[in-house]
Amino acid sequence: MSTVHGQWTSAAVTHEMSGHRHPCVTRSQALRTCISAYARDQQTGAEFQATLSVLRSSIWGVLIPCGDEWCVVSVTNDEKWQGLCTVLDRKDLAQSEELSTSKGRRAHRDMLEKVLADWCRERTPYEVMAACQREHVPAGNMLRLQELLHCAHFKARDFFRELNQPTVGRAVETEGGPVSLNQNYAPLIISPAPLQGEHTRLLAKELLGLTDSQVDQLVASGDLEGIVKGSDIASA
Repeated sequence: MSTVHGQWTSAAVTHEMSGHRHPCVTRSQALRTCISAYARDQQTGAEFQATLSVLRSSIWGVLIPCGDEWCVVSVTNDEKWQGLCTVLDRKDLAQSEELSTSKGRRAHRDMLEKVLADWCRERTPYEVMAACQREHVPAGNMLRLQELLHCAHFKARDFFRELNQPTVGRAVETEGGPVSLNQNYAPLIISPAPLQGEHTRLLAKELLGLTDSQVDQLVASGDLEGIVKGSDIASA
């Protein structure tokens, strides 16, 4: 899976600009990238090209502005396309022969994205997401940083934990494990980040065989860096 993660990270970082000033990576593109990388690991030659062709031809995903926020909408097959047409209340699009296949929709992508953008413009990302999901069309709203901690999806999975970071002076919220495991697995242990110079003395003594006096001299001369003063650990 490391190759898959690397491919996805690379795609997320280097993805082309989508006509806006923000890099656009939709859920469908993430899925396609991950599956493509996995297929590349498992298949060669014609098998891989056939798998990649199916993925590229079946998924249409787009990042759409909703006011000054964003929402992702993904059409993965013909059924989802009909669902989106219902959301948009566009029977003409639903009945269009040209748009009845993934190939036809890709050929008219610019037009379809404009139609969707016009519909989303006066709606919030939550409204767009809810309307699409009612018709079983995959969609997700953008979350601002301050919204993450209150997201019901993350809270239900205990995604965030509190961590006591000595240099901060208070408990801070941090990510927990990316997946929830059953009771057969030990709970994830989250430790504070090491302080600047926290392990200087330990490493100098255990790896270099220096005495406390020698370490003190090297820290005083600036050859080694001691622990940051004023931290909980330094004052302990």
